[in-house]
Amino acid sequence: MDKGKLDKKWFENYWYYYKFHTIAGIFALFIAAVTLVECATNVKTDATVTYIGGAYFDQTFSDGFESEMSQYIDDVNGDGVNKIFFSLLTLSEEVTSEQDIAMQQKAQLEIAVGETYLFLMDEGYYRLYQEQNLFEDAARHVGADEPLYGFAVNNSDFLKNLGFAPKSTVYAAVRVLTSGDEKKPQKVAQQNNAFKMLTRLYAGTDARME
Repeated sequence: MDKGKLDKKWFENYWYYYKFHTIAGIFALFIAAVTLVECATNVKTDATVTYIGGAYFDQTFSDGFESEMSQYIDDVNGDGVNKIFFSLLTLSEEVTSEQDIAMQQKAQLEIAVGETYLFLMDEGYYRLYQEQNLFEDAARHVGADEPLYGFAVNNSDFLKNLGFAPKSTVYAAVRVLTSGDEKKPQKVAQQNNAFKMLTRLYAGTDARME
């Protein structure tokens, strides 16, 4: 029998019985390859900063914030790089779609149990979350004489140098450690980084104590 016909027949039989297994295997290999690339290129962050409100900040602002603020934090994960991630949660004033609902839920989850400890947020959201006792007293970190749970940062020289000019009043605050996180060194270190960044934002601004 011709070898070419034999190979073709073998392939047709194989494909008939195992095509779904083959497709699944190729897909699995593709996912594995993508995962390996992401693991090789991904740099874990030492701090996450999240904005919650109605404003939008472009990539230039986000990149500038991450780059300029990184000099004030510690290398929590020990990879030799001070890395900050700036997360933008722009929320609509009126919830009219499933996307609006999803964004509101994402903001609520992040403020409750997320990776973020330093938050920038429109005044309304700050008031809402402060009523839930979600922020730490930062007075001892910034040298204030009275309790300080948050302050307006619109006039912060650090932010203004990055082109920060929102129409609404934006507050900065550090989230409390959730139950059990007080005993986790990495969580404590991440919160300490949040206080370091908060201190930099506090300097050079006419902070209103809250």
